[in-house]
Amino acid sequence: MFFVNVPIGVALLLSSWRLLAPDKPAGGHQADVPGAVTVTAGVAVLVLAVTRAGDTLRVAEPAVLILIAAVLLGGFIVQERRAASPLVDLALFEDRRVLGANLSLLGMGGIIGGEALVLTLYLQEGRGLSALVTGRASSPRHSARSRCPVPRQSWCPRLDLGACLRSPWRSGWPR
Repeated sequence: MFFVNVPIGVALLLSSWRLLAPDKPAGGHQADVPGAVTVTAGVAVLVLAVTRAGDTLRVAEPAVLILIAAVLLGGFIVQERRAASPLVDLALFEDRRVLGANLSLLGMGGIIGGEALVLTLYLQEGRGLSALVTGRASSPRHSARSRCPVPRQSWCPRLDLGACLRSPWRSGWPR
């Protein structure tokens, strides 16, 4: 990968200075520092709340952190409406197609992230696999390979992507 990606990246970077016209200055717009601070703090507190939710049996601590994150992210939206040069143009979300696409991507990210979490917990807690073996067993799913990248073991079956894609039709689905 290194010997393919790096030379191509360097060649594109060098050629971009000759082939692309420089951008014109924005003209006196200043960075929206309060917006950047509120969104960064809001996302950081939200991540902290999600990671702390599994560490404690007390519901109050993650709930308070989620409430703080919601207040900070709400403050970000208020700040972006007032800012002369906002980080995110909120008028973009007035188009229902853009809003729908962003909400569906948010949902898909939640589903994929949740699936990775549940699968990891199942393999480690339910099946008793170590973290290394769990990572090796789930790497084909992440890298879209059709075969396991480690030597075949009882915990890592040989995967055939074609058979996985054909299996619904073998069973007569859809009817």
